[in-house]
Amino acid sequence: MDNKGISNYLLMLLVLLLVHAHRVDSERMLDISDFIVEFTSMNGEPKHSRQKRDASTMLLEYIVVVEVNVSQVVWLEQIRSSLNSISFPLQLDNTTEIDDLNITTVCQPNGMNYQCTCEDQFVWSYNDCVAYEACSNISTRPCGCISAIPSDGPMCVPESEMPFIDFMVELEISTSSSPVTDEVRKILGEFSFPIPLDSVTEVTNMDITTVCILNNTGYQCRCEDQYFWPCNTCMTYEPCDNITNFTCGCISGFPKDGIFCQPLTELTTPTEYMLEIEIDTVDAAVLNELRNILKTVSLSLEISDIQIIDLNITTG
Repeated sequence: MDNKGISNYLLMLLVLLLVHAHRVDSERMLDISDFIVEFTSMNGEPKHSRQKRDASTMLLEYIVVVEVNVSQVVWLEQIRSSLNSISFPLQLDNTTEIDDLNITTVCQPNGMNYQCTCEDQFVWSYNDCVAYEACSNISTRPCGCISAIPSDGPMCVPESEMPFIDFMVELEISTSSSPVTDEVRKILGEFSFPIPLDSVTEVTNMDITTVCILNNTGYQCRCEDQYFWPCNTCMTYEPCDNITNFTCGCISGFPKDGIFCQPLTELTTPTEYMLEIEIDTVDAAVLNELRNILKTVSLSLEISDIQIIDLNITTG
């Protein structure tokens, strides 16, 4: 679909929406409202598009933002009424249809400034709520009203599309009493996750990952169920159980890097290589010297992220 065709469709759409509205007095603009027009087409190549693949053809999905200026609130209500009377998807031709049409944002003068309010199921992003001073409560949900028209052109977004950022917080607890650890396990087992802190923040999971106990020879750090030490940590701190699938559940030391047991899904399986080196010499003393050197090498030997786990002379 070329630009002219898209323009014709938008013109048809605006006529449909404003058929009951009177002529707008541009000198008495009171309201600004934006709404999204979503439609799909099997041809055309717009500047902004999201592509999704159908079983039989390639469909292009467009989101079109239209700004409408009206001078009376009643006309905004007439637009809402017109939208509610439309059944979607709305077929424009054999290759193009409108999937949905919503008013998202309404901006009205408020003294010397504007107030921009979101329609139902739409919200301002947290950054907009802070940058443009929220005129609704943001302590329990994303704000639905800001005290200005955003200069960079954003509008309210569907609440279901608000982006989420995952954080992992690790707490280290020191105690000399073993029952404390058991009590923490019991408390965590009684929680039902996720735990909402407010409408934009929730705790998705809480686990004990590692328990380190000081004994006569030093620390032993054991992983809780479903957590493991990676192979390089097992080799560095001497495992106190078997190494299986490049992981262990117990080490004889306290990790200096502050990294504790990890879920198996977050561990990378190391790749093992075997290198053979051939040395030619006519002096038998050289062979004995190599044997002595290998006996003094402390394994595992780490070079950057490469770990040498064994060195042997195989054939003399």
